[in-house]
Amino acid sequence: FLPSAIHFTILLWHRHPAQPSKQSLGTRLQRRQKRSRLMTLDSYNPDRDITPEYLATVNRWIELTGEVFVVLRYLRMAGAKDYAFVKTVEDFTHMVSLCPDGTDLIVFRDRQLNLRGLVTDEFIREARRLIADGYEYLAVRMSPLSPDDPRLHGDLGNGHAELVEYLESSHGDFVALGPCPPFDDADNETMISASKGGIDGPR
Repeated sequence: FLPSAIHFTILLWHRHPAQPSKQSLGTRLQRRQKRSRLMTLDSYNPDRDITPEYLATVNRWIELTGEVFVVLRYLRMAGAKDYAFVKTVEDFTHMVSLCPDGTDLIVFRDRQLNLRGLVTDEFIREARRLIADGYEYLAVRMSPLSPDDPRLHGDLGNGHAELVEYLESSHGDFVALGPCPPFDDADNETMISASKGGIDGPR
């Protein structure tokens, strides 16, 4: 038999199991409420989905220019973006298949980020000449996320200090650089957008 003091302690533990603190319960409730509020901000519009007409336009632009530039903005991911240079409509549809629902795919007809090459001291000097100080730039590392995924990471910044800091950290990498494309503009004759699944919300 166990000594009575130990036995009494064990009985108390079984009768009064540890309870989650009020703070942890409150935190979990706040997180669920926040997710619920974000979900209610989503909207569905079939006209915003990736339609055959949208794909036909992308294909026509690729045939016209040889390459389209794509900005991918993800739903409820705090502004996260990827980028792609796409040369065939087959590559474009494959990229779409890799994206989660709600991804906003903004396609530019005209060539973007025209300064391309290995980052060297000369490349950085040319970048400073291309991007006026105080203006937004976009630099994209031309290394795909994986051999089967054409999406690319990039850096959106403003001014020479940020530009030089980014490029110096990318020495030896292959980078495409230029003024930041106006992906916040409304669709026009040189830019179209669609949302996978027709779902829009915070991006």
